[in-house]
Amino acid sequence: MMRVSAALLILCLPDCVAWEVMGPRSVWGHIGGWLTVRCQYKPAWEPYVKCRGEDWESCQMMVKSSGPEATNGRVSIRDNRGNHNIEVTMVNLEAGDTDTYWCGIERARLDLGYPVRVIVFPGKSWWWVGGSVWVGACL
Repeated sequence: MMRVSAALLILCLPDCVAWEVMGPRSVWGHIGGWLTVRCQYKPAWEPYVKCRGEDWESCQMMVKSSGPEATNGRVSIRDNRGNHNIEVTMVNLEAGDTDTYWCGIERARLDLGYPVRVIVFPGKSWWWVGGSVWVGACL
């Protein structure tokens, strides 16, 4: 089981567009590090997917789950049904991971997705914790 640090803050901007599934507009991490995307969904919508590409209809599926957790290579997805959110974590980030990804919901004849821009920077990893900046290697 992958351990995800609670120190990473994911921010959802106020003008998120889809109520069925919504999330942050962008998240970032550093080469060799990790990042987590948290998307909210309406109760009873499942299964949950994470795919990659500019266009929702043609994006490449990265990880999919109809249960509480699934992993595919460097990408894992965790469903917190109590809070109605999914957390998608990417580890061992590479420069080529910079792209548009989608938090999505698959339903018969109606697939819904929310685009999230992932940006991977070179250099050390850093994050905010209680107003302090921490610099170091990611686990």
